[in-house]
Amino acid sequence: MCTQSDESHNFWDTLIKVIAAISVSVSLLLASCQYKEKVENEHMAPLWKKQIDVYSKVVSIVGDATHAKNKTEREKKLVELRKVFAGEISVVGDFTVTLPIANFINTLDDCIVADNCSVKLLSPLSSIVSKCARVSLGTTWNRTFDEMVDNNPKQVDPGLMCK
Repeated sequence: MCTQSDESHNFWDTLIKVIAAISVSVSLLLASCQYKEKVENEHMAPLWKKQIDVYSKVVSIVGDATHAKNKTEREKKLVELRKVFAGEISVVGDFTVTLPIANFINTLDDCIVADNCSVKLLSPLSSIVSKCARVSLGTTWNRTFDEMVDNNPKQVDPGLMCK
């Protein structure tokens, strides 16, 4: 029959206890990190939902303004866009989106004053607002979206895209 010496027994006993302690510690650390992430995500979810809602509203207004039939419709959309920009966007929007929206507002205002608005002028800016909203949401949610399909490569000037 094989017997262990006291020294060998103490070594293996200590080793098993150390491995068990490390395993429990690592498990607790992982559980703590997962719990923290879950709580943070649940806490941030209302803000993220609001951001999606506001970005959707902005993109819709920008699209409507781009394809408006006359100056009066565009003026109404400009007022609506300015309200959202001064209010909701200032709370949940980030620089990636606010800059292209401001650019769209300024261009729309200028073309309304000059009475020379066209889809050709506003469409690239509208596409930039949409693209930047997608980039912002992807960053917020830590997810990447497929790139928007460009039916017309001249539609969006790469120099005006969000950074």
